[in-house]
This record gives sequence, structure tokens and C-alpha cells, in this order.
Amino acid sequence: MKIILLTTLLAMGGSLRAQTASLAVTIDKLESDKGTVHVTLRDSAQKIISEKDVPIKNNTAHVAFDSLAHGRYAVKVFHDENSNEKMDRTLLGIPTEGWGVSTDPKRGRGPVRFRNTLFDLKENKKITVTIRN
Repeated sequence: MKIILLTTLLAMGGSLRAQTASLAVTIDKLESDKGTVHVTLRDSAQKIISEKDVPIKNNTAHVAFDSLAHGRYAVKVFHDENSNEKMDRTLLGIPTEGWGVSTDPKRGRGPVRFRNTLFDLKENKKITVTIRN
């Protein structure tokens, strides 16, 4: 009986491990190679999973996130051209630096809704975030 129980638990152990995937993000249409791109990865509960500042080469940046649990995620980026570690805005709150989000949703009035930027990650995936200026 103990052997059967142990065998069953060991067999289940492999299926109980969280399944993971990698995410490769390309950020394109940057206006220059100045500064860095600040990338934020959030889960569906809007919890920050990772933040990275990545270099720009030929108006493009690349970043990878490994060992992510399968689920829904959103990516938000901004081009920190002056390296002050924040998105610069006008007095009205309009961004003065390029920015972008995953899924590239259509823009209406006001900020893009978080739920419209979510995508499913069930296997290794590559996405492109296009900078809006």
C-alpha cells in the first residue's frame, strides 16, 4: 500500500509543477537610440512581475522574460529619452515621450484600458510593441 501511494505521489508531482513559458518582446519604431526603453510586465491582477530598462540599437529594443507561469500578462513600455527614469508629460498629462502597450489596442479618448492590453501566455511567445509618439 505504501509503495502504491508513493508511486502515485511521485507521478502526480510532475503534473503539479507550474508550467512556464518565455516571452520575447521587440519594441520598434523608436525615434532615436538615445536613452533606454523602460519595460513593465504585469500579470492579470496588475501586479508588477518585472521591470527592466533596456538599451536601444537602430531604433529597436529587445527584452526577454523567462520562466513565467502560464497566464495572462500585459506589457507597457516608454522611451526614456532623457534617462530621468520617468515618463515625461505635458501639463495636461499627455506623454511627451514615446510609449506602447502589448496587443496594440485601438486608442480612444484617455488612457488605454489595462484589460485591453492583456494577452495569453501558454507557450513561448514573441510579441512586438510599437511605440506611439
